[in-house]
Amino acid sequence: MGTSVTSLPFKKIGEFDLIEIIQDAPYSLSVRAFQPGLKRPVFVKLLKPRVQNHQQWVERFNREAQVCAKLKHPHIVDVYTIGKQDEYIFMAMEFVPGISLRTLLDKEKKLSLTISIEIIRQLLSALDFAHQHQVIHRDVKPDNTMLDIRGQVRLTDFGLAYLGEEMTLTQQGSILGTPAYMSPEQVTGEVLTPASDYFALGAMFYEMLSGIKPFAGENYTACIQKILNENPLPLKQRLPEIPVKLSDLINRMMAKRPEDRLANPGQIVSVLGKIQSEPKSVSPEHELARLVKKYYVTAHPGGETPKTESAQTTGSKKPVLKQKRWVLPLALIVLLSVLLIVLLLWQGTNRQAKTNLAEIPSPVTIAADTFEKTTPAKDSISSIKTAQKKLPPGRAKFAKNTSQDLKAVVGNKTEPKQGLPAEKEEKSAGSAATETPPAPLPATGPGLLEIELSPWGSVSLDGKLLDSMVHRSRFRISPGRHRLVLSHPEFAPRIVEFQSRSGKTERVNYSFLEKAGFLSVEVRPWAEVYIDGKFFDTTPLKRLITISDGEHLLELKHPDYPTFREMVTITPGDTVFIRQRLDL
Repeated sequence: MGTSVTSLPFKKIGEFDLIEIIQDAPYSLSVRAFQPGLKRPVFVKLLKPRVQNHQQWVERFNREAQVCAKLKHPHIVDVYTIGKQDEYIFMAMEFVPGISLRTLLDKEKKLSLTISIEIIRQLLSALDFAHQHQVIHRDVKPDNTMLDIRGQVRLTDFGLAYLGEEMTLTQQGSILGTPAYMSPEQVTGEVLTPASDYFALGAMFYEMLSGIKPFAGENYTACIQKILNENPLPLKQRLPEIPVKLSDLINRMMAKRPEDRLANPGQIVSVLGKIQSEPKSVSPEHELARLVKKYYVTAHPGGETPKTESAQTTGSKKPVLKQKRWVLPLALIVLLSVLLIVLLLWQGTNRQAKTNLAEIPSPVTIAADTFEKTTPAKDSISSIKTAQKKLPPGRAKFAKNTSQDLKAVVGNKTEPKQGLPAEKEEKSAGSAATETPPAPLPATGPGLLEIELSPWGSVSLDGKLLDSMVHRSRFRISPGRHRLVLSHPEFAPRIVEFQSRSGKTERVNYSFLEKAGFLSVEVRPWAEVYIDGKFFDTTPLKRLITISDGEHLLELKHPDYPTFREMVTITPGDTVFIRQRLDL
């Protein structure tokens, strides 16, 4: 749901009226807007003032505008203009009435052969055009693929694009991207060719048909290990109904070596045409449009309203028949009857509920929202509405979180079962004791506070430390207003204010990893790794370093060589790869 205009930095920027915030990301705002002069909806992206001192992000922002403005193609999002107002740099581009492929896959899990081939066919057209203009996208993935309500596909987010022989935006020895779709040569930092984009496209094709990421791992290191050294299970073995030619095609698109990879769009289209040669009564674009509308109309009730299915398939509008006069009175009679029955049932059940109220604690789930790194966040129970997925305890398991694990599950209304035993702190590796569920709380007296933190943290209530290392714990608390502080030495603290009531159970479920990123460091010959002046580990690292988002000072120290220093910018859910030789 968008944010009201009062939350926007401006009501108007340039010639565009800002309507609502679509996404509030750490470094940018995505806004739905309108251009009165041309009477068209517009998508506006604003770079936040606090990141404009980070040259890398400004260059990436400008790069996206320059690339998209250069690539005028029906399957590439069009950029209209770029400018600056006060402290905000902004970019206005084509508004796509639809959803991302990631959203569709999250809803449908996997797609039909017809729809998958249609999406790939349109993306092939976009990538072929970009490659002809010496542009390599470098971040092809479902999140950067938009599907509109007319069955058209758009490739977006060229912020990491590589332009011919120009220098990349990443600093020497570092790599940015999404590991699950990165080619082996992109992981190792080699010179990229268009074949790298086709590797990502093959991984997307595999995922659309099977619902499984071909290189998914329990953490980023495992994911990269699979990309470099393992071949995914052939699609034919997962889905026997898939044609052998298609399974072989996708395998060739994901070949480890660029020279072995099928990276010719003409050949790929030719194979797809042979697989789907039979004419269909409904066009693939229409099938895709129908699926997108299923979720777009629900998610954007105030957005562009698509034509009805009948109008699209027949090309004519059907007249709406007038309702008969007796329909409305009959409906009112039925409605009043239902209300009367519900009222009688409620009166009976309400008496029984009152007798048992003292025995049944009423749980309230509190899941802390996202926070800014520099300023501790502060929320009340009424304003917190997300529930975080459970993550395994222990600092040693930081890296076992993919970017999907870090996203909050919004709108989860399932209440935990009463009396469910909670895990105590781990007493030994591989074993955990269970504690007896608490007895029902009386209607008067203390309340109960249940806390679950990922990976762990210290808990203070009203300025008093309750426990210094909590994964899952219970505390009895007095009724009244309380201030809860959740702390972890490597992340910004979280502050939650809530009202405790007698006989009630309040639950806090929060993950410090929600806005964390990852850092992979490889050094020759070896080095001690310091971040913001604090020692972390000695290379070779046994796991990725998990740190909060934002800018950090990385130092690599070796007794025989000068200290290497570099500022690194961490984005939630992404991994920054640093490779450095100190002996040169």
